[in-house]
Amino acid sequence: MDSLVLVLVDGLASFVMKVVQPIVRRALVLMEEPASKLPTNYVADVHLALKETTVKASNVLKLQVFSLIHKAADIFIIATGILPTERIALETCTSTGKSKCPIVADYVIDVKFIKFENYNRLLANGRTCSNFGSQQCQTTLHVCARPDDTSTLCRYGETKTGVIGDNVIDLNKTFIGTARNPITYLIRQPFQKFVVSFTAKSNNELIAEYVYQSGYYLPQRSVEEARYKLITTRGSQNPTTQLTYQIRSYCSQGYYGTNCITRCYIPTSEQTRFQCDINGQKVCKPGFTGPFCPPDGIRDTV
Repeated sequence: MDSLVLVLVDGLASFVMKVVQPIVRRALVLMEEPASKLPTNYVADVHLALKETTVKASNVLKLQVFSLIHKAADIFIIATGILPTERIALETCTSTGKSKCPIVADYVIDVKFIKFENYNRLLANGRTCSNFGSQQCQTTLHVCARPDDTSTLCRYGETKTGVIGDNVIDLNKTFIGTARNPITYLIRQPFQKFVVSFTAKSNNELIAEYVYQSGYYLPQRSVEEARYKLITTRGSQNPTTQLTYQIRSYCSQGYYGTNCITRCYIPTSEQTRFQCDINGQKVCKPGFTGPFCPPDGIRDTV
């Protein structure tokens, strides 16, 4: 009996040392790391270690192991703001070029371009795009999303379209140059006001800049409720040009509240009984009641 206990304790200790502690350490480090560096083998590590450990484990040990996994996963979620399985799905989806990928963030900004107009083919310095005035402009757009207008660092993301046309350009299409339209930026923090700037250039010379500031207009609760705001703005350095676009912001799936700060996550094993309400609270689905949401007519025994 003593030898069996030693085996079980050794198995649990090995699991903690080999899997849980590294996961926690990595999660804490990831608080300062960009999303692109998130580990993709998190779930595989846990499943493999669980399989190896529970081969010689009792039911009690299994419960302890599952408890440790859940605690480690909770720390991972808190530290990174996303679920490991969601991250793997996101990376797989992105790498395969699928158009509909899972959204993992506190809130989302969508920017949809409609039209760019520069009828006189003028640069910001007043000259034309060519010395002769008749040569076409080689117009490109650079989009920069950031928290405020005091910095040029595109903290929330940036997009470069490549050459998209001459002086009057219809942008209301699925792709603009190399960029998908609308452009989506995932903001991994509770909602703050944000700035989106658009820079138009020709042969690397400035045509004009356009700036959108959200102010304190809060995002919509979901993409289904979000409505685009249509904006037509003239260039700050070149008022003969104008850019027309649409913009909207909304809480990412799984985030709730007026500033998208409340995270509500329902594990797969509980999704038949639980759901998140509009405030991000975990509640019973219709037909289930009680603290642990058993089906109606069945008394909670836990």
